[in-house]
Amino acid sequence: LYVILVILLIAALLLLLELFLFSTAEIHLKDKILTVTVKTPLYKKVIRRNIVEDVEETVENGVKEDKESEKSLVSDKIAEIKKRIFNSNTGVDTEEVKKVWGELSETYSYGLGIIKKFLGKLRHKIHISKLYIKVEYGTDNPAATGFVYGSVWNLVGIVYPFLTRYFHIVYPTLDITPDFYSKRFDIEVKSIIKVRAAHIISAGLSSLLVPAITYFKDKLKNKENSYCIYSISE
Repeated sequence: LYVILVILLIAALLLLLELFLFSTAEIHLKDKILTVTVKTPLYKKVIRRNIVEDVEETVENGVKEDKESEKSLVSDKIAEIKKRIFNSNTGVDTEEVKKVWGELSETYSYGLGIIKKFLGKLRHKIHISKLYIKVEYGTDNPAATGFVYGSVWNLVGIVYPFLTRYFHIVYPTLDITPDFYSKRFDIEVKSIIKVRAAHIISAGLSSLLVPAITYFKDKLKNKENSYCIYSISE
């Protein structure tokens, strides 16, 4: 009995460490290779992805695994939409386009509401302790290159105050180098993000649980209504 109690106590302590100590995500993007290192008190995982060739390499607790990433849900959804609105024989179906647009608008509004609620629950509980961005670019047009340079700094002035509403964030270190003589684009990003797992779980449950229940209730109600209409028509 004492052995079982000791094991349960150790398990509870490890769980508390995992939930209430800071977990860290280190992000590095360079030469089209995105590396994400996730560190928790008891766990470490490194994911490297070639964002051009869509090849993923995972190192989980010291075990390396290379794999071709599976086809994404986004790609499947795009293919489904294309099939709905376009037919090689009849061309574009305008009525279906309106339906798809309505569905996407509704989904966007619904998803944006959930994201805002989720971030609201995590307000100032996520710490971005490092944000370094280095960009070297050229448009092959000196006037356009200069315009982009000014626009980037204006964008930073707009985005940074918005981020401070939700995160503890340092002012980003920006190294923007315009190339007025050639066409190119190279970017390097380094960032360190810290958050407690308990805060993510709490925010996720409070912001996702109610919408999920409402969603399934609406689905069930729609099925019942369609069944009633079908029965009446019979």
